[in-house]
Amino acid sequence: MLLFDLRQPIKAYRFKDLEEWLYAHLNQPMNPEKMTAEIMGFGYIERYYDRMTGQVKLNDCIKGMESRL
Repeated sequence: MLLFDLRQPIKAYRFKDLEEWLYAHLNQPMNPEKMTAEIMGFGYIERYYDRMTGQVKLNDCIKGMESRL
């Protein structure tokens, strides 16, 4: 039994309302917390609460690399 035909093209997921919001706010200064809240409000993206993100993760990685040097 074949679940997927790998020869078929893959359809892209498009979220028109989120795309429109992003284009409307492109290159406009915005509070990062407000921007994150509005993007999350669309319901397409979920936060990872069990992982470090962004600068915190980068700093942790760099500290680990320094200890190995």
